[in-house]
Amino acid sequence: MVEFGVLGPLEVRDGGSVVPVGPPRIRAVCAILLVRPGHLVTVEQFVDELWPGRPPAGARALVRDYVSRLRRVLRSVRSGADRLVTRRPGYLLRVEDQELDLHRFERVVAQARTATRGGEADRGARLFRQAHQLWRGEPFADVPRTEAIGAAAGWLAEQRCSTLEERFDAALAAGRETEAVRELPAFVMANPLRERPAGQLMLALYRCGRRAEALDHYQRIHRALADELGVAPGTELRTLHLRILNGDPALRTPAAPRRAATATPLTPRQLPRDITTLVGRDTELTELTDRSGPLGAGRGHPRRSPVVVVHGAPGVGKSALAVRAAHRLAAGFPDGQLYVNLNGATAGVAPLPAAEALHRMLRALGVPPVEMPPGVEEAAALFRTTVADRRLLVLLDNAATAAQVGPLLPGGSGAAVLVTSRTRLVTLDGTTHRQVGPLRPDAASAMLDALVSGGRTAADPGAARALAALCGHLPLGLRVAAARLNARPSRPVRCLLARLSDERLRLAELAVGGFGLLGSFLVSYTALSGSDDSTDRLAARALCLFGLLPVAGIDSDLAARVLGIRGSDTDRVVERLLDANLLEETAPGRFAMPDLVRLFARELGRETVAPDEQQAVLTRVLDHGSPPPQPSGREAPARTPGGNG
Repeated sequence: MVEFGVLGPLEVRDGGSVVPVGPPRIRAVCAILLVRPGHLVTVEQFVDELWPGRPPAGARALVRDYVSRLRRVLRSVRSGADRLVTRRPGYLLRVEDQELDLHRFERVVAQARTATRGGEADRGARLFRQAHQLWRGEPFADVPRTEAIGAAAGWLAEQRCSTLEERFDAALAAGRETEAVRELPAFVMANPLRERPAGQLMLALYRCGRRAEALDHYQRIHRALADELGVAPGTELRTLHLRILNGDPALRTPAAPRRAATATPLTPRQLPRDITTLVGRDTELTELTDRSGPLGAGRGHPRRSPVVVVHGAPGVGKSALAVRAAHRLAAGFPDGQLYVNLNGATAGVAPLPAAEALHRMLRALGVPPVEMPPGVEEAAALFRTTVADRRLLVLLDNAATAAQVGPLLPGGSGAAVLVTSRTRLVTLDGTTHRQVGPLRPDAASAMLDALVSGGRTAADPGAARALAALCGHLPLGLRVAAARLNARPSRPVRCLLARLSDERLRLAELAVGGFGLLGSFLVSYTALSGSDDSTDRLAARALCLFGLLPVAGIDSDLAARVLGIRGSDTDRVVERLLDANLLEETAPGRFAMPDLVRLFARELGRETVAPDEQQAVLTRVLDHGSPPPQPSGREAPARTPGGNG
């Protein structure tokens, strides 16, 4: 039997013997096909994956050559002749479930979960161990990292960690604490900020009569969380610490598996620390927290909408606003406040899967790990059941898509949800939407005053106002600028003002240690360019082309000329950029980019649009005003960094 392995270095095996796949590019092509086996990968997708910078002139021919060489490798193994299928406009790799180690891993994990939920904790622990024996190291370890491979490797690594945690839960439920004490320390050391394995190790040590070591480990993770993230351990870990501190005898006996309906209810208090320097958001806060507002209704007063989406451009301060509002609302939700960062705004980090977000909330509500359903629908149903009669506030921060948020919404009338997102999430039904814009100039100056040490902004208020304007009056830009000034306390505000005045340097200056507006804008662009939706990809290309325009304003006719597509198609693309808060509507049919987005789009256009196409765009701008050309009926292909246009 032919076997494919991705849970470690890429492997193709024929009857147990490893078949050499070839050099790095061939392994990358094979890995891209194995990320979604049985699904079509277009030639354009291969080009974008293999050459994230400017692709070579013969990129498509190279892709065809790599695929041909991989096909020769597969034809050398049994039943491999028809595996790599050409299907316009690309290729797909046929792989049966039992032939891919990932699918075998998922099947055994499902069996382990079923056994554990059914009260067979010992069998569940053994099945989890059997599943993890399929791992040979870091996923795709010897394959060049493309965007898709990197995302898949990150997801697989998280699956490995979370299922290891499930394995240790099953071992503890089965009374195998000695085994857990032997194997947990290495896992905890490799994942020092994960609270769940820290709690498992504390419990295992306590059951082995090593109470002092269990308490010492709590202090270590407490310090690590404070130093790295500025937060305290969660409710579950703090409760376990107190029970160990008090010598709770119930901890010494493994508890029999309980159904979720009999889980000990907890009152989570998970809101992040409020930021004291938040200014200029009184109107938005009043709207969100007023008693008659969508989230602020008192007991006995129904809310107009139990879900509010706060959306706005990257760096506008949505999360800080939502956290402040949630703290003000907390007293009206006595059954607790849940917080989940959905990772939709973090460069290089994949959005959090809905199933994992549900598991985190269920654990915080006291549902035992052995009762966690693996599927999204089952976990969502359990979450709705658990919170049905509770007055609970849920803060879902940095949502990527409406599909990610949908399963996380409670069903009862007592719970309320506050969502932040850089997109409008227009397909999320039954919600109130609140757009957040840049700060007013006076509020932006006040924020700089609060952030910059030494009274330097007060000493030169004119320079401070100009600096705030160059930061786009965006809180993220202001924080980065303040950090730069605080790092050089002897320099006046005008020194930084002079550097930001150069448009070529501005975005680079508004970044510190990878934290800044450039990375934030890039997340929004990547979400469009990497989407499976053709309108999203065309919107990413439009952002690059609009950035090349020598004019600040864009109307619908000019947008259609620049993109070379029909007016109706242009409207969809523009709407997508408006939803992503990368474009602003200044009047019906007229649009503009915020200054900092324009600088980002200009650099993106210069890097990703071929010189001849740049010239063609400028020619179409000069021709603006004459009757628009008739469309050919074909849309120009979307182009992303590394695309071939």
